[in-house]
Amino acid sequence: MQWSACADALRAQGLAIVAITSEPPDATRVMERLLARGVADLEFPVVSDPDLRLCEDDGIFTKFLKTASDYNQQTQYEGDRSDYVDYWMVQPALVTVDAEGNVVNWWSWKAMGLRSDWAVAGADPARETVPHPCSGQLVKLVTLRPVPEDLLAAISERRCVKVEQIGQAAVEQQLKQLSALREAAAGK
Repeated sequence: MQWSACADALRAQGLAIVAITSEPPDATRVMERLLARGVADLEFPVVSDPDLRLCEDDGIFTKFLKTASDYNQQTQYEGDRSDYVDYWMVQPALVTVDAEGNVVNWWSWKAMGLRSDWAVAGADPARETVPHPCSGQLVKLVTLRPVPEDLLAAISERRCVKVEQIGQAAVEQQLKQLSALREAAAGK
């Protein structure tokens, strides 16, 4: 199940999903880019937070400088990229907050065992392996994502959401993109 598919079930419980990206310049432009990439019909709002006001907790979030000029040269997507600038990218994370804004539970690569901050220490999450929470087998960190249909139970039980491993094709695409970004950063 995708996040859009579970949005109705969450709304029925008085909850909402809000996607937060650090990609500038604003939510309207981010949505245009998502549509160009084939992501349509999101059942929840997308917020652009380039100043990282909503993603400032370094105990939860993993950030690295995304070099947009390199992305623009490598991208397969058509359309205007003139306003696509370098920015601090926040890696996948899921944070549940209550009505007062207090964190109830969270998931991110740091919850899965990321041992260093790539932006600071030069580590590469694409190459880091962690034990899979179910099998114990070492898997690439970038392959783990939260399971949308477990979110309601995780909230009511006040525990971290379960994770699953994404498919090999998606992993290879992400590894290729991260490697290209790392090479570009090393060349500057």
